Amino acid sequence: MYRLSSANIPSYLQGRPPSIIKHCLIRKTRSNKFTEEDIKGTDMPGIFHVLKETGKHIINFGMNTEDKIPSCSCKDWEKWHIPCKHFFAIFRWKPQWSWEALPEVYKGSVYLSTDTEAIG
Repeated sequence: MYRLSSANIPSYLQGRPPSIIKHCLIRKTRSNKFTEEDIKGTDMPGIFHVLKETGKHIINFGMNTEDKIPSCSCKDWEKWHIPCKHFFAIFRWKPQWSWEALPEVYKGSVYLSTDTEAIG
């Protein structure tokens, strides 16, 4: 289990709800099993294939979709709609496609952000 201290939390997760931080830190750790060779770009910017023994997952940063919502073909994304280990593998091995490359409409979602007005 992760302790939520600022030393353990990357800057892009600072100020996000604790459940989002925990989810992302766990997936970030799980992404360590992927190598750079497991990540394949496509002809479409922001769309990747992450390959592993269990098959291929298709990751879309949402740049080419009308709603600008990212996605992954894995069960974890399907359940939570929060970056999965496949996204974190891309963040690690393709620095130009970091958390910051996710669409603003997604990163600013009420599900990923702390409501600072409610907190005061």
